Amino acid sequence: MKIISSEIFPVDLKLSESYSISYETVSSAPNVFLRIETNTGITAYGCGTPDIGVTGETIDSTIKVYNQILEDYLKGIDPL
Repeated sequence: MKIISSEIFPVDLKLSESYSISYETVSSAPNVFLRIETNTGITAYGCGTPDIGVTGETIDSTIKVYNQILEDYLKGIDPL
């Protein structure tokens, strides 16, 4: 099995109820979804929530790394 295509797309998921912590009020959760398709017809999805304070990543940096490195790297590899 090999990956033949992939794409990412950011989605800002609105929370049903906002919450507040010491330095901010949070009303949505920005996520980046990944879709991969294999040569066997399997399509899979993954999702991550970049957070500069937790992971050191942002939505923009995640998209940049995907576009500059991961998109080409994923093509042709075995997803297992």
